[in-house]
Amino acid sequence: MTSPGIPFPPPTLYLVLGCVFYGLDKVVSVSIPISLPPHIRILVIILSLVVLSLVVLYTEWMFKTHNTSILPWTSDSRLITTGPFAYSRNPVYLVSILLSVAMAAYLESAWVLLSGLVTMWIIDRMIIPKEERYLEQEFGEAYLRYKKKVRRWI
Repeated sequence: MTSPGIPFPPPTLYLVLGCVFYGLDKVVSVSIPISLPPHIRILVIILSLVVLSLVVLYTEWMFKTHNTSILPWTSDSRLITTGPFAYSRNPVYLVSILLSVAMAAYLESAWVLLSGLVTMWIIDRMIIPKEERYLEQEFGEAYLRYKKKVRRWI
């Protein structure tokens, strides 16, 4: 196996499904009553975007410094277990979920929250297992030890 066989960057699934579910919200609105003032909700979104951006940029930098690819349709030359990967085997997916929840809170939309949950389920059940099979085959015992030490999410 030369790659996990994933044809697209999985975090784009959050964006696509988020837009679809946001469109549903515009047709049939289902609100989540949030008692936070609008300026606090905006702050939560801004902070979420900053955290997501920092994690993605740091993760991309780690892949570059370890001379391996962040793209899921290419092969990996090294197993990265430091930085955010010391806490979660899937840090980019994790912060993408958090961003979905923050967007749902900002928009007060049950549909957007549902999109994040559906996307998390798809990634957890359909994408990550492919990635993990590939990593087990590619890195063997080193990956199995890492998998025992670090949780999938947090």
